[in-house]
Amino acid sequence: MILVIDLCWKEDSLSKPEFVGPIADIVKSSGEQFRIVHHLSKDLKVGDEFNGIILCGTALKDNEFRKNKHLFSIIKEIKLPVMGICAGMQAVALAYGAKLAESYETGMNGIRIIKEDEVLGEKRTIQAYKLHGMRIVPGEEFIVLAESDKGLEAVRHSVMPVWGVLFHPEVRNEWVVRNFINYCSR
Repeated sequence: MILVIDLCWKEDSLSKPEFVGPIADIVKSSGEQFRIVHHLSKDLKVGDEFNGIILCGTALKDNEFRKNKHLFSIIKEIKLPVMGICAGMQAVALAYGAKLAESYETGMNGIRIIKEDEVLGEKRTIQAYKLHGMRIVPGEEFIVLAESDKGLEAVRHSVMPVWGVLFHPEVRNEWVVRNFINYCSR
């Protein structure tokens, strides 16, 4: 079962169908069970029933998740595979002490996968949808997997099974989420 964490500013916000719903649909269509939990919910607990966690994106200026220290401790302390998407990538980065920098981008852009990986696959250039106002400035704990002319687009923790993608794979690259789910099923 995949734990899908909603990082939107409040539970059942208008952004949930845009950023959380498509991820849940991908997980469901992959044949995997899932549970959606809002990041501020008292039900945010990582039990034995889960085999992976996906942290969803948020609307462009929705940064309330950055105040949730409980979320950061969960990300850093669990041993399960984690994938952070856009704001989720930022949450992963903050949990491990990386910094954020302003970087507004919207629309389809070319992304170069520069390091072969279980989730991103082989080295190549893909088109991906981006909608973000911040990017991460990774520390030494992260390996850069993909980049664009604007900066890094995907990272993996050097030791833990933790990934972050700045682009939104739910738009045109569902295979990224499916590869992560397959990794979790091992």
